[in-house]
Amino acid sequence: MRAMLDPWKRIAGYNEWRALVLFTAAVATVVVGVEIFAWKRAERWHNQVRLPRHILALAQRSKFNAGLAYLKRGNTLFQQGEIDGALEQYRRALELYPEATDAHNNLGFILASRGKLDEAMEHYRKALEIASNHPLAHVNLGDALAARGKPDEAIAHYRKALEIDPGLASAHYSLGRALAQKGESAQAIKEYKEAVKRDGKMAVAYYD
Repeated sequence: MRAMLDPWKRIAGYNEWRALVLFTAAVATVVVGVEIFAWKRAERWHNQVRLPRHILALAQRSKFNAGLAYLKRGNTLFQQGEIDGALEQYRRALELYPEATDAHNNLGFILASRGKLDEAMEHYRKALEIASNHPLAHVNLGDALAARGKPDEAIAHYRKALEIDPGLASAHYSLGRALAQKGESAQAIKEYKEAVKRDGKMAVAYYD
């Protein structure tokens, strides 16, 4: 599907990956093991005795860190083309930290690319419920809605993404495509040009 155009840029964490990938690959496994151990140990203690508040806070922090490690690991695997592995890492991240918006967005993107639009939209909407200013989740939800034949709803999400991040090339591209489908050619071309201006790789928009 066309949403797979330059797919890595629909996955949250693209800009950070270049700086962190080597570090993440080296320590993710260790971090996950240590953090999950701390979290599970604290939960066992909590079932037996009343723990001080700072111990419970530490357990929550451990869950967050473990979830973040899975998320970063998933991003690394996705960039390497190991999509099944990435999907599993995102699911694990959400098991530990259900409010990880990037994990919801990234998992949703993989599901959508496999035709599982309903499940994908659930994750996009969950990401936006947690953080309504997540531009990629708006774009990806818009793409799913457009694929469902709901261009007006899709356009609303693309415009919202551009309110948050006016320079987001994928939002301009998807907005242009939706406008073209509605027969609004002049506006579509304008958005395509803006997409190319923001990201030269979007030149394919002219051949859409």
